[in-house]
Amino acid sequence: MRAVIPTMRAQGGGSIVNVGSTASFNGGVAGVAYTASKHALLGVTKQTAWRYRSENIRVNLVAPGPTATNIADSIAPGSIDLQGMQTIKPVLTAQRVSMETGEGVMSSVKVCPIGL
Repeated sequence: MRAVIPTMRAQGGGSIVNVGSTASFNGGVAGVAYTASKHALLGVTKQTAWRYRSENIRVNLVAPGPTATNIADSIAPGSIDLQGMQTIKPVLTAQRVSMETGEGVMSSVKVCPIGL
């Protein structure tokens, strides 16, 4: 963002899209470092969007759910917190239902289809 904002300011606006994950909104799924980094990215996105709102610079975050990648290859066998994953299931279910119905814990999250 630091690299593109000066250009966007000079041209009168622009759009930045950061890639988070569902870990941007909750914990207990992917470990402390990953979850902390995704929470931080959400905070940076919100702050930057607020800071440059009057300069026609939009900053958004997309938060895809589980995606088939090679990230699991970097996880050491036996290091997965299975109890933590079981504990978070009701939260993830509540978030999914909330986003589908527009009520509850995730009602302020906007779902936007990709490819607009």
